[in-house]
Amino acid sequence: MSSAADQQNALSLSRRGFLTGVSKTTLLGAVLLSVGGGAAWLTSTKASRAPDLRYRTLRKNDVKLFSSVLPAIIPQANDAESQRIFLASMDSMLLPSNAATRAQLRKMVDTLTALGTRTLLMQTLSDWPQLSVPEVEAILQRWRGSNRAVLNIIYSTITGLCNLAWYMVPEHQLESGYPGPPKKLVSNVNGLAG
Repeated sequence: MSSAADQQNALSLSRRGFLTGVSKTTLLGAVLLSVGGGAAWLTSTKASRAPDLRYRTLRKNDVKLFSSVLPAIIPQANDAESQRIFLASMDSMLLPSNAATRAQLRKMVDTLTALGTRTLLMQTLSDWPQLSVPEVEAILQRWRGSNRAVLNIIYSTITGLCNLAWYMVPEHQLESGYPGPPKKLVSNVNGLAG
């Protein structure tokens, strides 16, 4: 009987030890990502954080990141004109957002474009513009399938923003398969406005 109790005690100790180890690892991961994000901001050059003069809200880092991931998310957006229209749409979409939202987005972009954190998160030394579309697709899929919530959030944020900015352009809305609101609804709304 004591051997069964000893086995049960050993199992509970190992479960406890496992849970303690998991919580320590999670805490360590959170600390590393926080420190990495701060280090990314400190080490990114002032020039990369400077506004891109072609846009009202986008910075050079934003343009570099979103231009590189767009063809992996929206395959038909693979030429310079599509990129220009997309970035103008992204800029317009972000303009009315509050300062806190833009600051959070900038922290994420700075983290993904700074060498140290980019290398850890992307598992490559190459900068975004040097990556091929299949390489970017692989990175995005790794983030999507990761068991790390922060990588899932980064994936969802990037793909969500890119899709929103792309389909905000009227010419691209039909590509989504959504025919628009019912005509009766549109006429009712227009009637209220008049």
